[in-house]
Amino acid sequence: AYYGMSDGMKNGLDLANTVFTCIFGVEVVVRLFSQGPQRYLTSPTNLFDLTIVVMGVLDDFVLSTSSGISALRAFRALRALRVLKLGKNTSQLQRLLRVLRNTIPLVRAFAVIWLIFLIVFCLVGMQLFSGRMDFEDNENYCDGFCEKPRAHFDNLGWAFLSIFQMCTIENWNDIEYSVAVSRGVPA
Repeated sequence: AYYGMSDGMKNGLDLANTVFTCIFGVEVVVRLFSQGPQRYLTSPTNLFDLTIVVMGVLDDFVLSTSSGISALRAFRALRALRVLKLGKNTSQLQRLLRVLRNTIPLVRAFAVIWLIFLIVFCLVGMQLFSGRMDFEDNENYCDGFCEKPRAHFDNLGWAFLSIFQMCTIENWNDIEYSVAVSRGVPA
């Protein structure tokens, strides 16, 4: 639910949630009877399904009458992970998941190197531009109304955000213009 959602939309989502909880509950019961309790409870995917169904039943039928807002609703998002069960049946999806799993350590090493790169350039930016991006007295930059730009280098947090913004190439030219004006370079 979100702010301003119509009652029809909210009722439709609640109905869909109840229908899917019932469908998944029927699946759990059928699998429990077909596999037997011993075999059913030893499979991690079955335990995952059982947990999702129990959380859904608690949320829909037990706790919904008491508070209206339940912390268990966050577990609804875990239903999307049920798609990963399909990986057991297709070799191509298994291969893709295996490749993704094997690349995580490499991405982690790259992320650490990139974080060090960002921190170094944050410190350089703070050394060069800290406290210089107040343009209230600069007539060339602002016409009567001026405030400190959102991306500045006065502390490590804002410097990190500014460098990250430039790495994503999102509005980097505004930071470039502000930096040029702060050093007295006509932009």
